[in-house]
Amino acid sequence: MTITRFSRLAALLVAIGMAPALASAAPFMNIDFEGDAAGSAPSVSAPGNPMTKPSAIGGYTATTSDSPPTAASGTIVVGSAPGMAQGAIMTTNPANAELGALWIDNNGFGAVGQKIRMSFDVNILAAPTVALTQPKLLAGGGSAGIILGMNAFTNSGSQQSFRFAAAPTSETGGVFALRSADNTTLVDFFNYVEGTTYNVAIEADYTTGKVKAFVDGIEKISNHTFLLANEPSATTGEYFFHLNGEAGYANSVAIDNIQSAVVPEPASLGLAGAAALSLFVVRRRQRGNA
Repeated sequence: MTITRFSRLAALLVAIGMAPALASAAPFMNIDFEGDAAGSAPSVSAPGNPMTKPSAIGGYTATTSDSPPTAASGTIVVGSAPGMAQGAIMTTNPANAELGALWIDNNGFGAVGQKIRMSFDVNILAAPTVALTQPKLLAGGGSAGIILGMNAFTNSGSQQSFRFAAAPTSETGGVFALRSADNTTLVDFFNYVEGTTYNVAIEADYTTGKVKAFVDGIEKISNHTFLLANEPSATTGEYFFHLNGEAGYANSVAIDNIQSAVVPEPASLGLAGAAALSLFVVRRRQRGNA
């Protein structure tokens, strides 16, 4: 096998203890629900390194906030879906039309780095043709409501990081999108089909305030502005998934393989202690960010 000039250089650097950093650090988050029994609620725990379980699951109704969720909010159980061997299946109660009717929170870690990549598998199992919760403008014209959102938070926990959304636009599918920095518009980058599992990856650069999004490993959008202002010394600390309710309809999605790592080079990873973990309890009501 021919040894390239780069591989010779890399071998030399390894030999003298100066190997270059890898393209991405080891994942600090790898949540796959494989340790949970099918039919049970996903188990939760305080963050570790890597983080292998959500920090909490819960739900809202018009009058209650519950963790874990109650039947009035809906259900979150471990199970299979087309293209997904075992994930977290979130299904809302048709009588519950609340924002964030169900949620899975991944909170309490502290990933230090100006570039970060996170990914997850998602399958929109059931959604109304038109979602009424969290209506936003569509960049291509018209509007759509959000069925599923994933919001990332940094530093003080203010809503200034990247935000993913899935919005139904037809009887059989809809769009994956990123919210605009001013939170008025969904910038769609992929048309999904209900009942199909996709891997969504988001790579954010806190220095430039830009984000890229990939579906099944293919880049679909680049240079999307996600910060109102650039954020130096970024520490990502939370990924919050929320499934919105719709009156008269049981929304259902499956989530699996929630992963994240700092890129392009390893950075120190600080794990927040009990004080940081306790912060999400008082803040999670606003995590859906209407």
